[in-house]
Amino acid sequence: MSLWKEGFKLLHEVTFENESPEICIELLEASLNFIGLQNRIKTADQKWVEEFIEQGGMEKVFDTLAMLSNNASRGLVDAVQQLECAQCIKSVMNHQCGMEYFIKAGKELIYKLTEGLSSDSMLMKVEVYQLLSAVCMYSSTGHKLVIDAMAYLKNAKRTRLSVLLVDDLRAAETDEYRAVLVAFINCLLARCDSVDERSNIRHDLIALNFQQMLASMRTSEDDVLLTQIGIFNEGLALDQEVTEEGMDISNHKDVFRAVYTKVVGTPNALSFLHILQHLMLLDRDSKKCNVVWEMLEKMVLSAVMMSEGDQDAADQFVSASTEKMRKAIMQVVNDSSAPTPSGQESEVAPPPLAPPPPPLANTAAPPPPPPPPPHGGI
Repeated sequence: MSLWKEGFKLLHEVTFENESPEICIELLEASLNFIGLQNRIKTADQKWVEEFIEQGGMEKVFDTLAMLSNNASRGLVDAVQQLECAQCIKSVMNHQCGMEYFIKAGKELIYKLTEGLSSDSMLMKVEVYQLLSAVCMYSSTGHKLVIDAMAYLKNAKRTRLSVLLVDDLRAAETDEYRAVLVAFINCLLARCDSVDERSNIRHDLIALNFQQMLASMRTSEDDVLLTQIGIFNEGLALDQEVTEEGMDISNHKDVFRAVYTKVVGTPNALSFLHILQHLMLLDRDSKKCNVVWEMLEKMVLSAVMMSEGDQDAADQFVSASTEKMRKAIMQVVNDSSAPTPSGQESEVAPPPLAPPPPPLANTAAPPPPPPPPPHGGI
């Protein structure tokens, strides 16, 4: 057996059984035996855990976790210790005093915990996501801390939260990890105060094909994963109903959001985007602008009222509508460029005649013109 393996074994043989919080902290500093500490915490009462926290035990554990998470050259031993450290934190936070201490500590501890998501170990990420889910559901303050921590992580990674979550879900190799990820997303949504806040989170995820990913997991035999998928879909459906019931049909933003919610994450989302992109090219000061909007309104209404299943009628509608639009626009163009017909007065008045020049100063008035000659000549 190699020297480091022997040392690792000896360190983990250090026992914490029946020791006081002070002795356990000293043993942890000397051995980093998180399994021994975890076993001691599991058998400890509330008073023992409170003393462990008061004497700086949690700070020591979190400092060690941060050190292991930031160690770029960490090997197998560091990865194992990182996982054991996170499990030790979970044991403390299973006690109410541990959870309350964690939340009162603010951003400092949760940032250190979130850094564990940078680990290459799926087991480590499972522990962190489970802890974040518990904090999120414990209180509204916990939910805010988790949101802040994920914002801190996305800034460090220089990407959006939705991208981080979807990338993790896409790279997941087990249904257990997928279930933990979807459960974490559901916890984020469950603690949101408003429908708009939940909708923003969902829309970011759905835009990255999150719903298609969930649909592909429905063949899983993992009951936990299937339950979490059902919770996400039910929450989405309920919020859509609430949004539509409270929607102001005369408000442009409300109607746009309702349409967007219906198409996002579906094959029609790309067509909807293309329609919006084409409309952006329409110049509001153009002479054809009004005609285009009027024709689009009529065409969309006719398309929506069309009966389903008649492909021939649909093809004819597209062809006829396109031709009507073309003729209407050409008529506007021709009317604006046609010359004024002969025999009709121009709408533009001719410029006024210049007034006669005034007489020169100090000169006599010009003589009157001669009388016209009489009829018959001179």
